[in-house]
Amino acid sequence: MPEASWPQSERDLLQPPSEPRENLRWRARLTQLWGQHPQTRNNLLSLSAKNLRWTFDALFWTKDPRQHPSERPFCLYPHEVALVDSLESHLKAGKDLLIDKTRDMGVTWTILCWLLWHWRFDDSFNAIVGSRLEDLIDEKGNLDTHFERLRWLCRSLPEWWLPHKFDEAKHLAMAFSESKHIPYMRLMRPDSDNTIVGESVTEDFSRQGRYNVAFLDEF
Repeated sequence: MPEASWPQSERDLLQPPSEPRENLRWRARLTQLWGQHPQTRNNLLSLSAKNLRWTFDALFWTKDPRQHPSERPFCLYPHEVALVDSLESHLKAGKDLLIDKTRDMGVTWTILCWLLWHWRFDDSFNAIVGSRLEDLIDEKGNLDTHFERLRWLCRSLPEWWLPHKFDEAKHLAMAFSESKHIPYMRLMRPDSDNTIVGESVTEDFSRQGRYNVAFLDEF
C-alpha cells in the first residue's frame, strides 16, 4: 500500500516519474492522497490548471491495444514535451503549426490531451477537429477516432478534475443521443461555452464558427 505520509516533500508531488512502472506507483500514491484527504483535491486541481506538463504525467492516460495492459500512464517523451511546448507557443502567437509525423509518435493523443486541458482551464476556448471523413472523427467504440478518444480520456480522469455537473457515462455502450456532454462530434462544458467540435474537411470547413484552434489530422 502507498505510504500514508506521502508526499514527504513538495518535490514528491511536483515531479512524477517518467518511467511508466514508477509512474504507476506514484499515481497510486496520488490517488490514495486525494481519496483519504478530499481537501487536497482543490489544490491538485489548481496545480493542474497551472502546470500542463504535470497534468500529462500525473493524470492523463493513453491506450495502446498492442500492449498489456493497454491503458498506459501518459509519461511525456522528450519529443512529446517539445510538441506540447511548440503547441503552446504557437497558440499564444496565433500562428499555424505543421507537424510532420509518423505512426507511434503519439502525436494525435498528445494534441487531444492538450485540447482537453485548454477546454478545461481556458476561458472562452473553442476548438475544431477535422479529418477527411466523419467516420475518422467519431465512431462509437472506435478508439481510432478523435471523439471516442476524448470520451475515453474523460472517463479515465478523476471526477474532481472534470467541470462541475459534467456528465459522461462510464458505460461504453451508451448511445450518442444519451451522452449529455459528449454527443456525436462534440465535447461541451456544462458551466461555460467551451466546446470542441468535429467536422469533415471540405471547402466549408470551420466556416460557421470562430475557434482558438483548428486541428486538421493527416492534413
